[in-house]
Amino acid sequence: MFNIGMGELLLFLVIALIVLGPEQLLQAIRYGIKFYNKLKKLIQQIQNDVEKELKLSELQELMTSKLNEVQIKEQELQLQLERLNQEIIELNKPKSKLRSIHYISITSLTIQQLRIPYLPLKSNKGF
Repeated sequence: MFNIGMGELLLFLVIALIVLGPEQLLQAIRYGIKFYNKLKKLIQQIQNDVEKELKLSELQELMTSKLNEVQIKEQELQLQLERLNQEIIELNKPKSKLRSIHYISITSLTIQQLRIPYLPLKSNKGF
């Protein structure tokens, strides 16, 4: 991490032993180890936070794209529903050749209602 060789580390310890003395050197080493561990944990936490933010932004982009796809599909379904309503209205207009026709009253159709097939009632009068 610090790119320090064994000789440089040994020279540093000898100078520290001369300057601090044996008792204070041990305390300084303990303090240095604690500081190093705290720094290491802090760096790890920052890396984890950055990774979480990147994943979150990726998920937001994915969610936005999927939401756009859903909105497009919803518009397509709405257009199809309008076309089907127009076709049903056209089918319900009276025809002069037929004696009796059962009419469907349409106020609004939902997608669920369109999944159920319409079966006309049988007429007793015939055609």
